[in-house]
Amino acid sequence: MGDYNRFPVALLLALLLTTFAFGQAPVDGFMKGKRQGVFAASAGFEGANDYFTSPPTTTAIGRSAISASLFAIYGLTNKVNVQANIPFVSNDNKSGPQDGSIYLKVQPFGLKLGEKSQFSAIAAGGFSGPLSPYETESASSIGQQAVSFDGRVVLQFYTNYKFFIQAQSGYTFRLNPVPHSYPIFAKAGLTWTKTYMDVWYEIQEAIGGKDYQGVGDKRPSSFRQLGVSYHRAGASFFYAYGEKTGISLGAYTVLQGRNAFKATGGSIGWIYQFERKKIVSVQQG
Repeated sequence: MGDYNRFPVALLLALLLTTFAFGQAPVDGFMKGKRQGVFAASAGFEGANDYFTSPPTTTAIGRSAISASLFAIYGLTNKVNVQANIPFVSNDNKSGPQDGSIYLKVQPFGLKLGEKSQFSAIAAGGFSGPLSPYETESASSIGQQAVSFDGRVVLQFYTNYKFFIQAQSGYTFRLNPVPHSYPIFAKAGLTWTKTYMDVWYEIQEAIGGKDYQGVGDKRPSSFRQLGVSYHRAGASFFYAYGEKTGISLGAYTVLQGRNAFKATGGSIGWIYQFERKKIVSVQQG
C-alpha cells in the first residue's frame, strides 16, 4: 500500500488535521512509508454560547478557548507507523498542556482493485493521558484528567488517486471515574497534485456516566464523572506550497451532544514532510 507515497499531496495526507487542535479522529486511513515521517504544528480556536446538558436540551453556558498542537508520525515500516500528539489549551484563565497521546498503526490488509483503486484495513491502538495537573471542576477546565486506552479499525477505499472514503470505529477505555465511550467516524475527500479537501462526521457516545444537571444517581460528585457525547461535522483543506511543506485549514461545529459545548471551531496548521536516509557502511579492504 506504499503506492500512496508516489504522489506529492499523498506524502502529507497522513495527518491533515486528524490530530490537530480541535481536529478530527486521532488516526486516519493513510500510512507513511518506511523511514518517512511528518511533523506538524497548528493553532486553533473554539467558541460556544450554549452547553448540551442532554440532547437536544441546552443551557446558556459559554466559553472560548485557543489551542496549539505539535504532531509527528513516522513509518517504522511500510505497514507499521507510530505517531504522537502534544496539545496545549488556553481557556479563560486555565491553560497548559492537555492530554498527550501516542498511537501505533498497523496495516494487516490491503487489496488492489484494478490499476488505480485500493481498499485497506488498518488497526490502531493508542494511549493518552494528562500532561499537566490541570483542574477539572469548572466550565473553564481544559479536560477531565482522563487516562485512556483507545483501539479502533479504519477501513478506506481510495480510487484513481483522487477520491477516497473512510470509516472507523472502536472502543475507548478510560480509568475511573471517567466513563468509557465508543467512536464512529466517516470521511470523504478529494486529492490533486497540490491540494486536498475533505468533509467528515464524528460521533462520540459515552457509556453511562453522570450528567451536569443530573439528579439522584445521575448527579456527579466530580466533573470527571460526566459522560461526554457529541455529534460534530467539519471540513479540511490542504495546499502544498513546496515539495516537503504545506498549510492546512479546518473548521467544525458540534451539532448535538450530552455534557458538551455547542461549539464551533477552526484551526490552521503547518506541515513538514521528511525522510530519514538509510545509512550505508562501506568497508575498505
